[in-house]
Amino acid sequence: MRRTGGILQGWRTAKVARKIVAVADDEFYIVRALSVLFNRQGYECVTARDGEEALKLVKRRHPAILFLDLDMPKKNGYDVLREIRANPAYNDVHIILLTAKGVDPEDDFALHLGADGFLLKPFDPAEVLRQAVSVLEAKRGH
Repeated sequence: MRRTGGILQGWRTAKVARKIVAVADDEFYIVRALSVLFNRQGYECVTARDGEEALKLVKRRHPAILFLDLDMPKKNGYDVLREIRANPAYNDVHIILLTAKGVDPEDDFALHLGADGFLLKPFDPAEVLRQAVSVLEAKRGH
């Protein structure tokens, strides 16, 4: 935990108005791991188990970051990403895609749709936090 302290401090200084992190994944252990990780750092973590729930969650809670699985029931991650990015009201929701399929971080299709980052499962908790900080800091600069 000490190794990630500086990372989290950087996130806290990013002046995130909404301290809400959303996780959309149909795998219980992924949802649980990310929820525990962010709750322990003082952030509210809200979850969805499929693509339709993810869209409702974003509309209802407007999270700062959405960790979005690509392969989910009802709507896949690409469809969810496309719908969120089609609505200008959610342009400030940062989206990090989760996949076990080895998506190329330079995936032109996902970047074109508006993905802010990628995490390959299984992931290291420190890398999750690094991605979150990186996305928030990069977007804040624009």
